[in-house]
Amino acid sequence: MGLKHHARDLLRRGGIELSPYRKSYTARRRRLMQSLGVDLVVDVGANDGLYVKTIRRAGYRGRVLSLEPDSRTFATLARAAAGDPLWDCERLAAGATAGYLTLHQSEDPLYSSVLPILDDRTPKYVSSEEIPVQRLDDVLADVPGSAPFVKIDVQGFEAEVLDGAPDTLSRAAAVEIEISPVAMYENQRELMTDTIERLADHGLVLGLTQNVWEDTSTGRALQFDGLFIRS
Repeated sequence: MGLKHHARDLLRRGGIELSPYRKSYTARRRRLMQSLGVDLVVDVGANDGLYVKTIRRAGYRGRVLSLEPDSRTFATLARAAAGDPLWDCERLAAGATAGYLTLHQSEDPLYSSVLPILDDRTPKYVSSEEIPVQRLDDVLADVPGSAPFVKIDVQGFEAEVLDGAPDTLSRAAAVEIEISPVAMYENQRELMTDTIERLADHGLVLGLTQNVWEDTSTGRALQFDGLFIRS
């Protein structure tokens, strides 16, 4: 057995599967973005900017607007965007109506949410802060982009973001959003089938998925990244 195959066999025994980069989720997302002519990425729930760094490394060179309400991570996000003239960011949450909400801040900012979490295996909420909220349609009203790509990572608050974005959804080339077959947060209004139906009403169909959260004891998938494209 060659060295490469031997290493792959050892990793597989340890529960790690390798696949060519071209077949990876990141690479396939980039090819979809290219085929759709994406000229604006709207990063809703940007955290510290890792998502934009990932698509930049994959080759996307167009405009980006990142929205992140958590003051703890926004400073890091702003520093990351400062050296990129095509990357703007705002300390802001997207929702159904303009106003203010309370953000529950987790030990790990990735899990911070407006909604209380149901899964007790995730990092605990340790503090909270009031955050500004705007409708995504209003935020993007004067932002140029003929083929926007909207990424939404808002920890159970997806329905409210979509409620404030009907015009955005109607013109988006693609939407990447977390979809859950089971509720992960209290008062989570939409599950996976609801989101699929809502986006289909706007001409967007599921084109790519990635499992991002699972029950490690059973192997059951609890949450996916779903990438919906203009049909």
